[in-house]
Amino acid sequence: MWIYDPENTSKSLGAPGIFLKKTGGSWTFVGAKSTNGIFTTTLVEGAYVFDVVEPNGNSAKYSRATYSINVSASGAVTMAGLSANSQGYFSVTAILNARRALEISNFKASSICQLTDATKSPNMSNAFPRATGRLSNKGVIKALIVPADFTDLRGVGNPADIYKDMAQGTHEFFYKQSQESLKFEFTTLKEFVHLDVAVGIFDLGSYNGGDPTAFFKAGLAAADPLVDFSKFDVVYVLPPSTVKPKEIAYGPAFPNNIDGQDFQTSDGRVLNGAVGGADAWQALPGAGWKWMAHETGHLFGLFDWYTLDGTNPYGPWDLMSLNWSTAAIELNAWNRYISGWLSDSQMQCLAKSTLTKTGVDYTVEVIGVDSNKAKAVTVKISDTLVLVMEARGTAGLDRLGTYQSGLLVYTVNTATQTIKGMGKTYAMPGVNPSLDNAPLRPGDSITVEGVTIRVDSFESNSLKVHLSGG
Repeated sequence: MWIYDPENTSKSLGAPGIFLKKTGGSWTFVGAKSTNGIFTTTLVEGAYVFDVVEPNGNSAKYSRATYSINVSASGAVTMAGLSANSQGYFSVTAILNARRALEISNFKASSICQLTDATKSPNMSNAFPRATGRLSNKGVIKALIVPADFTDLRGVGNPADIYKDMAQGTHEFFYKQSQESLKFEFTTLKEFVHLDVAVGIFDLGSYNGGDPTAFFKAGLAAADPLVDFSKFDVVYVLPPSTVKPKEIAYGPAFPNNIDGQDFQTSDGRVLNGAVGGADAWQALPGAGWKWMAHETGHLFGLFDWYTLDGTNPYGPWDLMSLNWSTAAIELNAWNRYISGWLSDSQMQCLAKSTLTKTGVDYTVEVIGVDSNKAKAVTVKISDTLVLVMEARGTAGLDRLGTYQSGLLVYTVNTATQTIKGMGKTYAMPGVNPSLDNAPLRPGDSITVEGVTIRVDSFESNSLKVHLSGG
C-alpha cells in the first residue's frame, strides 16, 4: 500500500503503521517498514479491516481512516471502494479534520445562544452547526431494514411484521420531535439475508464489546446483490427477534465520517446505519422503537448524554440519556434546537450580562406539547457553556408524576465529548441521586452560574419563571 498525505497526494503521510483486525480477531498494530509511504504485510485468507494511524500522534489534525480488505483462497486482494494501480498498490490515507473545523468557523449564528461545537468531532455535534453527512432534519428519510440471520440463529417469520412496531415507533417519535417536519419511510427486505457464520463470530455478547462494525459490514455485503443502497438514507442491519444477550447484547449506530472510506457497497458508501441487538427486545414497553430512535438520534448527529462511569450528571431527561425510560423520553430543548426543530424565538435567549437584581419574567410551555410557543429560556454563560431551562410534565410521550414535573434546569458544555457528561442538571437539595425528581416546583429557587432562577407558577402546561443576576 501507499499511505499518502491527504493535503498532498504525491507525498507520504509518514504514518507509523496501521491497526489491523481480522473478522473475529483482535486489533494488532503493524508498524511501517519504511518512511517513504510504502507499507507491506502478509495476510492469510479472510476478511480484515484496518485503520491508518495518524502521524506523530497528531489526532487534532487527523482522524484514522478505516478500510476493508478481503483476501481470497488464491491470495487475491480486494479493498472495498478502491482499485490497485498497475503495480498492484492500493493508495490509502488518514482523514484530515480541517473540513469540520471549516464548517464550524464558517457558521453564522442567528442568536448568541447558538454556541458552536468545541469537541471537534467530525461526525456528530453537541452544538452548532450540524455535522455534514448526518440525516436530513426535514423532509422524508428513506430507511432500509436488512434482516440478517446466522448459521446458529435463524430468522423465522415475516421480517416486515417482526420489525413493524420498531419502525413505526421511530417514525412517530421523530415526526413529533421535529414538529411534523420530518417523516420516515421504511422498506424491509422480504426475507432474512443469511450470514454464513455463527453469531458468536462477532463476539457481541457483552455491552460495548466485540465487533459490531464487522456485523454491519457483513449485513451490507449479504444484501448488496439485492439492494440499491443509493436509494436509502439509512440502513439498519437487524438480527432475529429471538437473539439473546449472550449472543448480541447491544446494537450501536454508525454515524460515519463523510471524509472516510469505510462501509462501501457496489452503490457507494453507507453514511448512516446501525445494527440491532437483544436490548431492543427486552421486556419493556416500546423497547424496540426506543432502541432504534436512540441510535437514529446519533445518525442525526446527537451525542449520548449519559456517562459510562455511572455518574450521569444530566439524569434521565432525554431519549439520548435514558432511552429505556417509561417517564421522560422526549428530546430536550437543546437537542431540538441544535437539530433545527426549535426556533430562536422558542428558546428565548439572553446574555448573562443583561440580567439585573430586579430580574425578568418568562413563560415556557411544557416541552411535550406540540405548538410554536416558547419552550425554554437560555442564558449564554460563556462561549462553551449555556444554561437551559425548560418545563417538563405529562404531555406528548412523557409520563411524569407530580413530583417529577416542573422546571428542568441544566447546563450544556459544548467542549465535552459524547458519553463524557456534556449536560449537568441542577436541583434543590435532597433530590434523588438519579435526578428523576430534579425539576423545580413553584416557590423553588436556585442559583446556577450566577443566575438566580425562581419558579412562580405552573398551571395548564404553562410555567412562569423569574430570572435575576447582577
